[in-house]
Amino acid sequence: MKRAILFLLVSFVLIEPISAQQAFDAKSVQEKAKSLQRTLDKPSSANTLESVAKSIRARRAADIFKWARQNLKFQPYQGQLRGAEGVAVDLTGNSVDQALFLHEIFKQKGIQSRFVRGQLSESQIDEVLYRFAGSASLINPSDLSSEKVVVDASVLARYRTLLDEHVWLEIEDNGAWLGVDPIFNQGLGPSTVEAKSRETTLWDDLQSSVSIEFRAALADGQIKTFGQYTGPLSHLGTRDISLTFEQDVRLNHAIRPIIHIGDDSKAGGYLPKADIRSLEARIKLKRGRLETQHRLMLEAEGESRSVFSFDQVYYSIGIFTTQISPTYARVRATNSLHSGLVALSALADSIQDEAKVPQDPFLNQAHRQLPYAISNAYLAHSDRLVNELAFSMGTRAFHTEPRIVATALLRNGGEYALRMRLMQPGLEAIPRQGVPVASATGLISLVSYLESDLESQLLAKIQSVPLQTASAVFQKAITEDSELLTIDRSNLRDVSKLKLGKTRSDSLRQEVTRFGRIVLIPKGAAKDGTPSRAWWSVSPTNGSVHGSTGEGLLTAASETAGKEALGESAIQLMKKVLVLSDSTEDLQAYVGLVCKSRDDVVRLMQSYCAKKGPVELPDHNTCLSAPPHVDNLVGSCDERLNGARCGVSIASALLSGKLTALYSDSESESSKTRHKGKAFGITCQ
Repeated sequence: MKRAILFLLVSFVLIEPISAQQAFDAKSVQEKAKSLQRTLDKPSSANTLESVAKSIRARRAADIFKWARQNLKFQPYQGQLRGAEGVAVDLTGNSVDQALFLHEIFKQKGIQSRFVRGQLSESQIDEVLYRFAGSASLINPSDLSSEKVVVDASVLARYRTLLDEHVWLEIEDNGAWLGVDPIFNQGLGPSTVEAKSRETTLWDDLQSSVSIEFRAALADGQIKTFGQYTGPLSHLGTRDISLTFEQDVRLNHAIRPIIHIGDDSKAGGYLPKADIRSLEARIKLKRGRLETQHRLMLEAEGESRSVFSFDQVYYSIGIFTTQISPTYARVRATNSLHSGLVALSALADSIQDEAKVPQDPFLNQAHRQLPYAISNAYLAHSDRLVNELAFSMGTRAFHTEPRIVATALLRNGGEYALRMRLMQPGLEAIPRQGVPVASATGLISLVSYLESDLESQLLAKIQSVPLQTASAVFQKAITEDSELLTIDRSNLRDVSKLKLGKTRSDSLRQEVTRFGRIVLIPKGAAKDGTPSRAWWSVSPTNGSVHGSTGEGLLTAASETAGKEALGESAIQLMKKVLVLSDSTEDLQAYVGLVCKSRDDVVRLMQSYCAKKGPVELPDHNTCLSAPPHVDNLVGSCDERLNGARCGVSIASALLSGKLTALYSDSESESSKTRHKGKAFGITCQ
């Protein structure tokens, strides 16, 4: 405890000290903190590389290989993504990450290994895709005799390019090198893949890294970079980057940003608080030869109020390379709450002892890890829902890129506001053999659209202030019969007529020119104030739908300061975070959300390219008998959206029971096992 208190005393002070109106009932906090501590599990971590290595009792290479064949699961994506630590979390990865993981396992067992690289043949790509996707059949319950024409997904470049290279290991055994390839081989020995090169470390063009730059735009036009991080992507797979601020004790108008990565902290230079117009994080992800950049607006200019008008603000940026299981989310929440309760108890002790210590460092430690715990809980809910929807629609969902989740926790008195933004550019789905590609496209459209509604539904369990989601804005625009404009490459010049401002106009143009997306946006100010700054973009290649409100994370947070005493309000928040992390079992609670999103996406697809009224979606039987082109890169607006519209049509048919994905008895029983004897399925009327 003394060590924890010492750490808190030297940690960083936040924006404002506790005022007389923000009471802290030390005795009550001590009692409630102890009560909550008793309900928590012992602090622990989910699977780590070290814990998995210790759990593998085998010492012989052949036995370790047997363990790998039985326990490691394959997922297709290019290059290094999860790294050895990420594979340890859920024992899943592509050939590169599995090789990195096994390289570390062999190293800890005292066995020397090296990396081998080769090119998969066409038949080997077919084999891997077929094994990963599995099989199912799509039936029409009302007409079992009707035949479905299905294009084999393995012929599509969209999936084959994820498997153009293969990496495995060789281990030294009595002066000879034996192949270790659990994806293709049944035992130790030469891989069936032809070797092209060998190295003791992973090749540079397969490695991954991340760099993050925090920037503040000031009133005089200056851009101040106040924090940077560069390192391996896998290092952040199980750690968050959080941003807090300390007040200059000499100058009330200056604040210093503090960047925390795991347990490490680094302070930036002081910033003039009143002159800050926007805050952003620029993230650059490099995976081999592929480089992607993302821009996260933490606070945007022109919002209703500044984050610095709150008593405290915490930002968390999580870069997730793995799926998040309910168990993992619970572990993150438990550890965060333990840390927070230690801080609150230490503060209560110091107050009762009448010690002259600064209070804000304790509150900093009590709150700082909560946004990341909330992000993990959200992804656990999302991943569980997506996996079960994918099963219902005859597909397998996975991610080919890291997911980025930015979360803001704002406190005003005893009132909390939460905001979250999820970016998952690599969301992908592959149809099982016997299921059309359009089903995978429909799943991506549905899932990418309902993200913000799922966020709103989950955060409502923590805060009372509703979120302004992109889907809510779209519903409002449809209800008020707002005129919607479709923007693609053919009419990009019309963006200047929308009066969005330079930053938002540039962002919209980038959606169209760089990413090839098609945008739908209210043409002007609508009745009852529907904001014209919101828009929705769709990818013609995979059907993903992104809604943008064009704002920072703050949005319209409440200006009301809660009256509850500070320590007690913090404990109430912790309890809600724990409940959120524990409530992933009730999938039926999402039925209404999924069905609403299905209806919204149908209306959205009918609104794109519309001239004199909604565009009629193709019938699902038409999409099955005459599948649309799958690249959708050229042609008119309607032609480019044929695949996405067929995807939505088939998704709607599956959710309404007009189509059903039929599995083998073993897979159906596996689904029932996941739900304690009950098969999961969503039916929308």
